[in-house]
Amino acid sequence: MSDNFKPYLEDNKKYEIRTFYSGWGWFLFTVIGMSATPSKIEVIEKATGKIVDQSVEPEILKNFVGR
Repeated sequence: MSDNFKPYLEDNKKYEIRTFYSGWGWFLFTVIGMSATPSKIEVIEKATGKIVDQSVEPEILKNFVGR
């Protein structure tokens, strides 16, 4: 995992990770219950609601399968 995202994961009281899925990924994840790789993630600061980081890089996204 990229070192850029580690602080966000460690401080889950301050940050929220929001995942986005393609139509097929959403279907697999919600209807069938299979884990799917998100198509995008955003890190949101809970206090302000602002997006502080985001990624569409496959190397980053594979760490968020099923979240």
